[in-house]
Amino acid sequence: MIALVTVLALVVLSGLVADNTDALQRVLIGVALSVCVILIVRIARMGVFAEHGRLVVRNFFVSYKIAWSQIAKFEMPPPYGNLRKTGLRIYLQDGRIISATLYSRGGIDQFADVTGRSSCQVIEELRRLQQERGAAQ
Repeated sequence: MIALVTVLALVVLSGLVADNTDALQRVLIGVALSVCVILIVRIARMGVFAEHGRLVVRNFFVSYKIAWSQIAKFEMPPPYGNLRKTGLRIYLQDGRIISATLYSRGGIDQFADVTGRSSCQVIEELRRLQQERGAAQ
């Protein structure tokens, strides 16, 4: 995904160096290039990160910081789930559901959707450990 947006950014950048572009075209190309850079940064920062006392979920548009005590359970979405609910579902104590997009790294820009239950089990184990540490303190 990052490679695709990078190629798009390079195509847009090539419009800036062309001799036959006027000022308005250069401004539009500059805006398009800025959008590509923002997309690259957001895609690169996506993920689920376990921190002391909280879980940080960075999706494409929204980021969440969730205390471990607010999390009720984790669940993989059903197969062929709807577009907005893919990856990992995080059920909160107050009934809200947060969806996280999960990918496994396979090489330069070779991401595959995570469908195995192991990711869910690892995060659930982290939650359990965090709760035990909180109870011990």
